Amino acid sequence: MNKRVLWGALVSTAVLLTSGAAFSGGTTTSDVQLMDFVESTQRLWAYPRSGALTEFQHTRATIHLPGVFRGAHPPDPCDGITRAWNNIVRIDERRHIETTRVFLVLLDQMARFQCNATVTSTDGASPAPIVSIAPVP
Repeated sequence: MNKRVLWGALVSTAVLLTSGAAFSGGTTTSDVQLMDFVESTQRLWAYPRSGALTEFQHTRATIHLPGVFRGAHPPDPCDGITRAWNNIVRIDERRHIETTRVFLVLLDQMARFQCNATVTSTDGASPAPIVSIAPVP
């Protein structure tokens, strides 16, 4: 298993356990198609695979996980955006920093090209706060 994927899973689990959400059933993970992102408010709109347009809220606590490439696919803009996203995740991990501004720009591009992502969000709020997000090319 890829070390980054394992590390991302461990970080997500730690966040869920420390927040108490893992015990309250308070999160939902969905594969979504991004439709719009407003950088100034950090609001994201996306279609889950089975459901209506959903509004999410990116926060300072949002964890940016590396994207996982799933098999062969033709090149598209989402592939390049995911590679850039993964490079920033690696840089942040090495330097122990969080370059949120870069992720906001990449989210805007992902929405512009209607890329896919896996989003874990907190239940019960509207817009739903994003716990973690990872591109899925």
